[in-house]
Amino acid sequence: ITAVSEEGLGITIMNRLKKTCAGNIKNLKNILFICTGNTCRSPMAEFILKSYNIDGLIVKSRGLYVCCMSKMAFSSEKILKDNGISFSDFSSCQVSKKDIENADEIYTMTKSQKDTLINSFPHLKEKIHTLKENEDIKDPYMQPIEVYQSAFDDIRIAIEKRFLNGY
Repeated sequence: ITAVSEEGLGITIMNRLKKTCAGNIKNLKNILFICTGNTCRSPMAEFILKSYNIDGLIVKSRGLYVCCMSKMAFSSEKILKDNGISFSDFSSCQVSKKDIENADEIYTMTKSQKDTLINSFPHLKEKIHTLKENEDIKDPYMQPIEVYQSAFDDIRIAIEKRFLNGY
């Protein structure tokens, strides 16, 4: 169960939860991936990281400019399947202030996306990063399948560097 804020009724709820688990509390880390429309890169990042089954991580993805909820791009789904990554039914989702505030670490696909978030949330800039250091992960939207595979490879390598090497 994810903790609730220990304010008002939340104090009582958290008291009961802590007593129920007899102090066996695990600190969870909320990871948020951001791209433009939440149909290509950030969902791939979400499901790639989830595939590693790292204990204690809650992983989500969102988009900066989601005009309507839509499915993951067909080519993103195909690339995930071709690379042995399972995924659930997915609908794109607009990032919210609450998403940003609740995330422990935020990874964007481009420096421009990072700058947009920092401009909107300057007090949270320490937790906002680009996934691939010093380089954008190119948007494969409406490109040939090879471009999706290249984006997948860039995302996978960046995730392995960030999350598998002593995380």
